[in-house]
Amino acid sequence: AAGRELTLARQRLAASVFAGAAAMEDLARRAAAMEEELSAQARLRQEREYLEKNYAGIIRRTFSLPRDSALLNPEIVMIGEEGGKRVWSLTAYSYEKKGDAENYIAYHVSYARDLAAGGWSVESFDREVRSGPEGG
Repeated sequence: AAGRELTLARQRLAASVFAGAAAMEDLARRAAAMEEELSAQARLRQEREYLEKNYAGIIRRTFSLPRDSALLNPEIVMIGEEGGKRVWSLTAYSYEKKGDAENYIAYHVSYARDLAAGGWSVESFDREVRSGPEGG
């Protein structure tokens, strides 16, 4: 909504009698920069929301886990942009017990958004297994 308002304000400035005034040109430049910043923030928010909603499926597919496997305490962190991609780190944890053995497993996935094409891809992944206390 704020982005649309800025666009309308810029259009009105461009059509006004003050369009050539230095102060108005500066105002138009600042409005354009603010609009771009708001758009960038909106894109990041949308990507984070997508990952929060879909992290479990992404991790399950990446590690070929059963659909009903429990993934706990998700961590979603934007790492940065490189090579035309925005890279996110996804981490979630699971617990398994076999007999007296308990294992805590951390699943890590680097998941990237292609900034030009818009698609997602797995960049890398690994898992870390830690043994818990035996027999309770």
